[in-house]
Amino acid sequence: MRAVLASPWSLLIYLGAALALALHLFHGGEAAHRSLGLLEPANGGRIRLGARLLALLLGGGFALVALALAPTAPGGFP
Repeated sequence: MRAVLASPWSLLIYLGAALALALHLFHGGEAAHRSLGLLEPANGGRIRLGARLLALLLGGGFALVALALAPTAPGGFP
């Protein structure tokens, strides 16, 4: 994976996919509860917070792994 992420284009595509995953989870967390009829004003804030945390955890985790494995250039930017 380190060899693949050595290419700047591969790294950008991987980071874009991590962002897409985070946005998908953020939207899906609320949309699933709305479709099931479980989203109400009383619990909407908690559901949105949970969806945001899940999106940040998974999407951010994939992005951090990619940035950690990407070889750094002399200037410090991958």
